[in-house]
Amino acid sequence: KKAGQATADVLDSALSLVNLAKQDGLTQPYGYLPVLEEKDVWNIHPKADPEGHLLGVRSSTITPYINTKLVKLGDAPRSYRSFLDPQWKKKVTIDSPLTSPVSIWMYLATLKAGVTNDDYWRQLTKQELVVAPGFREMFLKLIQGEAAVAIDGADGSIAPFVKEGAPVQAVPLEDGVLVAPYSVAIAVIKNAPHPNAARLFLNWLSSQEGENTYS
Repeated sequence: KKAGQATADVLDSALSLVNLAKQDGLTQPYGYLPVLEEKDVWNIHPKADPEGHLLGVRSSTITPYINTKLVKLGDAPRSYRSFLDPQWKKKVTIDSPLTSPVSIWMYLATLKAGVTNDDYWRQLTKQELVVAPGFREMFLKLIQGEAAVAIDGADGSIAPFVKEGAPVQAVPLEDGVLVAPYSVAIAVIKNAPHPNAARLFLNWLSSQEGENTYS
């Protein structure tokens, strides 16, 4: 933006960041995309972006994960309230709300659902959480045994570690599984060098073939 030049055609990032780019005048409407007229296509709800700049690309589920070498499945926490048990003191890792948005989103989502309240989060901080700057660092702390449980694991982020045989397992809570809709979005950059190619790409990405390839 400072250089007054667009060197890319599309921006693909966290929904919050793409929305900030839109607010900062760095994106443009994607225009008519034929695929959006098809039924059951994956796209952000029109009311979420009435100006038509952002397309939803991915959603994530947020579930606690345990290190199976340190915690037996039968002994794993089964509710958010369980994390306040003294046995989990200094054993729970979380991504920092200063550098990663998911812990903030989990806080807001559980408050809205009535699963937690502010007093719960004040008590949770007394558990001396193992704070990590981001997802990767959080999962590394879990895998390496610095923590026994990751309270806000995003399934998509831990998938590479699972594929490599890491000793981790998801533990769905009785409170329910949190789903972060449209955690990633895509937009056409303002003054893109190839705007038509950008629209063609967004149209393909929103198709069943594009969705399956992305997944």
